[in-house]
Amino acid sequence: MGATSRVIITPAKAAVNPCPGLFAGWGSVSYNSPAALSDDELCLCTVTGHDAAGREVIALLDEAPPTDSSAPVMARAECTFTKPKSISHGAACQLPLLALTAAAALHAVGLPSGKATIGTTSPMPAHVLVAGSSGRLPGLLVQVLRSRGARVSVAAQDDGRQLRDLGADEIIRHNEDNFLTVVAERRNRPLDAVLDTVGAEEPMNMRQQVGCAYVSLAPPGLLRLCEEGAPAVLSGWMEQWGKPVRTAQRAWVADELACQSLREVLELIDDGQLTPPPEANEKLELTQQYLEYVNWARDAETGLRWGFPGESMWPEEKEAPVPAAVRWGVVPEMRLPDEKMPRGADPVEWMRKRLIAEEWGGEEDRA
Repeated sequence: MGATSRVIITPAKAAVNPCPGLFAGWGSVSYNSPAALSDDELCLCTVTGHDAAGREVIALLDEAPPTDSSAPVMARAECTFTKPKSISHGAACQLPLLALTAAAALHAVGLPSGKATIGTTSPMPAHVLVAGSSGRLPGLLVQVLRSRGARVSVAAQDDGRQLRDLGADEIIRHNEDNFLTVVAERRNRPLDAVLDTVGAEEPMNMRQQVGCAYVSLAPPGLLRLCEEGAPAVLSGWMEQWGKPVRTAQRAWVADELACQSLREVLELIDDGQLTPPPEANEKLELTQQYLEYVNWARDAETGLRWGFPGESMWPEEKEAPVPAAVRWGVVPEMRLPDEKMPRGADPVEWMRKRLIAEEWGGEEDRA
């Protein structure tokens, strides 16, 4: 077997990002690489820049880039792609994580590239629900699903106008309606899959009680917020944002399927069939996703979000009961105030003060 061909890249942007749990099902792991934030965390290492011929490229690395941002890096030729001209280096560096998360989710529910149906018995296009509308991932999912011929519904926190413009067939406001009830009333067939972008539920419950595939696409940081609660997390984990990455052992290494999936998204962008996600403030994006999760209407008895498969105890009411932020210790009667973050405010500090005000009555220094 010949040696793997390598490409030398002069970096313009580089990133090391924790991977969703979905990534454990494909690709491989490179040990002894200074990439992860903790010993049990997989990270995706990406870089954009110029190759030896001067072409603008995006590459998936097998190990973390050097701390010297100007130092050349080497990437496998099969993991190096031409950067779309329509996006900046910053947006291009963030794109692989979004694209590969979407591809891993579709692969997990049985909708790989080129397929419009899930399973072999139904000739109808797959009907997939994207749960959550915050951040850039829902918009990318909608476009990739539509490119594969699927019908797409979105459980959103608002009217979902932008997602509809990107191709969503239906918007269901999850704080007003149980999405499973709406789907049953408006469609002559059930859902084939639910792709959850802002939380994580038990897949077996969805399979047994709803009869469809389920997968969570939430990043590790968001899952920790949902499980441990913002006050606990804000006191420690969020302090790591913006600091140098600690040395650990696990970098995620792309395989042929991952490279093919990323290439598919890049080709859709080049052909004008997919609007690429813009560069974003990832701290703000995570904050928005968490606030959507917290404010999702829930069943008062089980704490489950509506449709997972939580049901309303007050079906005669037009409005959903007050969302119960049960995951982070706030009493069920409380909810986050409906206020917008001031322009220019730091998203982490703004959310911290809001959560303190809600849980502790505004007193930051408790005895």
